[in-house]
Amino acid sequence: MNPASLAMPKVPADVARPLLSIMVPTWQPTVEHLDRTIRSVISQRRDAQIEIVDDCSPDFDAAAFASRFESGAISVYRQAKRLGLAGNWNACVARARGRWVHILHQDDWVLPGFYNALLQGVEREPTVAAAFCASYYAREQGKRWAPRLVPMTKPGVLRDWQQHVFVRLSIQCSAIIVRRDIYERLSGFDASFSYAVDWDMWKRIAVQEAIWYHPEPLACYRMHAGSETNRQRQTGQHLNEVFRSIDYSARLFAPAVATQVSRRARASYVIFAVESGIELMFSVRGWASAMECFRIARREGSVVAVIAALFRITVRGGLRALTRFSGN
Repeated sequence: MNPASLAMPKVPADVARPLLSIMVPTWQPTVEHLDRTIRSVISQRRDAQIEIVDDCSPDFDAAAFASRFESGAISVYRQAKRLGLAGNWNACVARARGRWVHILHQDDWVLPGFYNALLQGVEREPTVAAAFCASYYAREQGKRWAPRLVPMTKPGVLRDWQQHVFVRLSIQCSAIIVRRDIYERLSGFDASFSYAVDWDMWKRIAVQEAIWYHPEPLACYRMHAGSETNRQRQTGQHLNEVFRSIDYSARLFAPAVATQVSRRARASYVIFAVESGIELMFSVRGWASAMECFRIARREGSVVAVIAALFRITVRGGLRALTRFSGN
């Protein structure tokens, strides 16, 4: 699908506009998770538009769920029929009235200070199109960690954006806010993607506009067996979409730059493919899916690249084990 055909309507001139719209797309959510999501934003931004946009879930009554909160705190919209991931995200943007839009997934949540930190950043640098922060990765058992994907230690305009957006994505969807007029100009999320649908959008933004980065982890991405991301990773087929996205986004650059950036991205995601295979082998004993990951890694990279990835992962795992041992 050509995203240029997904025109995003402007907010009518006579509509009152808040600074921020927090849009929560849902599909058969885990109510306990969604409750935490909503409470994490209500506690911070009562002046924002906060809305659940449900994708016609058969077993979830969004209006009844909303009744557990203060009257008027959140609004609810239910699709008449299921639109799918990208379609419902596009509906979120279309319904957003705010000048900035935060699409917050039903399983994720934000920490105190998230909105203040990012909105202060865009106030300091009003020309940026988006702002994001570092993220925690949280497991069901409560354990969470924040990988340092961007080496910046102070807030500012994202440096080396090709590396952090194109070569290896450093943005979690829960951690980014985007100016609504940017969505209007670039049009909607591309429904030909599912696993890489957000990545495609961030690349389209980054190649044209500056992005603000805040190094403190203030958003939490929940990792659990029932998530859509996990479902796609179980087969290994998510990697086919990753490499298709790399090829597709090459059109955003001049040919000479596209070749160099695509080569770096492909090398980075060959490592990711090997990591995915190893994770499937040891986490769910998904041997067939793991072999598919290794097959895709070999298809997209050389034998040397795959062996180098295995060596790198082994060394990194050994260093982590040594660090844990030394700390005991």
